[in-house]
Amino acid sequence: MISEANSSIDLLNIFADNEAIINKIHLSNLWNKLGRRRDASNPRFALRITQMMQRTTDLIETCGPRELANIAHGAAKARLDLDETGHFLKTIGIATVSRGLHGFKPQELVNIVWAFATAGVNDDKLYAAVADEALTQQLHGFKPQELTNMVWSFEKAGARNKELYIAVADEAVKQKLFGFKPQELSNILWVFARAGVHACKLFTAVAKEVMKQGLHCFNPQDLANTVWAFATARVQNKELFVAVAEEAVQQQLRGFKPQELANMVWAFATAGVSVDKLYVEVANEAVRQRLHGFIPQNISNMVWAFATAGVCANSLYATVTDEVLRQNLHGFKSQELSNMVWAFATAGLYDDRLFRAVADEALRHNFRGFKPQELVNIAWSFATVGVRTDGLYVALANEAVRQQLHGFTMQGLANLIWTFGVVNINHKPLFEKFKQVITKPSPAGLSKEILVSIHQWLVWLYFEHRVYYDTLNLPDLVHNKCQVAMQDSSIRVSRLQNNVGMILSEVRKGFEEEFVDEHTSYSIDLALHSSRIAVEVDGPSHFISCRNPSKQILNGSTLFKRRLLTAAGWKVINLPYNKWGCLLNDIQKKEFIQRLLREVEI
Repeated sequence: MISEANSSIDLLNIFADNEAIINKIHLSNLWNKLGRRRDASNPRFALRITQMMQRTTDLIETCGPRELANIAHGAAKARLDLDETGHFLKTIGIATVSRGLHGFKPQELVNIVWAFATAGVNDDKLYAAVADEALTQQLHGFKPQELTNMVWSFEKAGARNKELYIAVADEAVKQKLFGFKPQELSNILWVFARAGVHACKLFTAVAKEVMKQGLHCFNPQDLANTVWAFATARVQNKELFVAVAEEAVQQQLRGFKPQELANMVWAFATAGVSVDKLYVEVANEAVRQRLHGFIPQNISNMVWAFATAGVCANSLYATVTDEVLRQNLHGFKSQELSNMVWAFATAGLYDDRLFRAVADEALRHNFRGFKPQELVNIAWSFATVGVRTDGLYVALANEAVRQQLHGFTMQGLANLIWTFGVVNINHKPLFEKFKQVITKPSPAGLSKEILVSIHQWLVWLYFEHRVYYDTLNLPDLVHNKCQVAMQDSSIRVSRLQNNVGMILSEVRKGFEEEFVDEHTSYSIDLALHSSRIAVEVDGPSHFISCRNPSKQILNGSTLFKRRLLTAAGWKVINLPYNKWGCLLNDIQKKEFIQRLLREVEI
């Protein structure tokens, strides 16, 4: 009768009519069939299902491996929204562990942990017992799907078992991944990447198998999960990434869900693999969808990826701003807020509505719960786009001090104090804490980027706040290293600067290229030392684009350099690329430079 039932109601009626004579085999079949019915979770079946749970509990001690696995698997697969489900599965878990797992076949071991993972029921003893039995069996007889589902279940349930994972990886490689389907390949990689378990041979084998099989059978989730896993595990394979990009573009991103689009570009940016066509297609698809269905994490990961990869996608950023404001930042966590504004600032984009909303949200929480890197990213981003909101910076510094700068990297701290120089806020408690930290590491261990940021901070303190270096009680070695790093910063002269220099030499003799100022150690693009005139040639990277495409402002770093050079006695001329590009010939360019020189010489 059970095999002939065609619906959940038929199965439950069979149970009700035969409850008194039903046995473990009947129950196993009933639960197995019920799990295949999409309507089993219908509330109108709740009473009957609760009764079947009770009858199963009464007979649970009579059940063997097959029955226990089938019952658990069926109950989980039915997606029952009942309070009793967790207790019911725990009863099965207790019975399973009590009888021991000897005699359980691979599929039965896998099905029972899959059931608990899918239903979200924790049972440490059960997972430990299953792992021990699987290892005792040395995974003999485990098929590809069973190997994958085993580690997936453990990882999903938070029952990570490194010994088991490594054994599964070794077994999969031993089987040469024969019979593994695309979903199984991507899922097994997902587990190892998420768990942080090193399995280089497995990743290499999967990459070879994928390239051999081709990617035409991979669905969007398989494609996204595969590259996500490689990027997360820090396993490099450019050939695989390029192949995935080509397949995704060929599929025209049909069927890609928001998380898959975000994970795809996040993986490529993290792995440092640039495939422009993929980024363009993803941006177009996200804009086409108006980001509907994108959760905060998807949004922040996507713009982070585009900014990290250096891919221009202004329409995407504009769509992100509109959607984020529509959502009123609801559900955005501190990491998502910081990553988002970091992406905008890195891309050289500014929208006052977005930055104001993020500032309000951060201040609403007074930055409580923000991690060190998140504090650094927000401070750097706001300073870079030129936002002057003293209350934001002061609250952020207060939180960093409250945290005693614990967890801050030296690069993060250098960026943070540099930020306060850019916005010209002398936050003494923060700087005192920083001084305590900077005296601990050896200056030899500090990167050039860190030393340059510290140097600019010291120059700012001296020129704009008259804080002398010898009053800071910093080791002389730090000061010397900072100066050397600043003067040793590599300079690359652009074609634009060469053109300006050539025209300038015809207008006024004596300008030196890349002149190093003795007071700030800044390298000036073109300097006339005798008159203290500094010409800074500002290309696109020196500007922030606002929501109005025609409006651009100098970024925080460029303005900071201008201020410090001015404080050191230089008359600074900032020559923007867009104005220079509008000049039609050398005559107009000479007249333009002559006018700029007259303005500073008055």
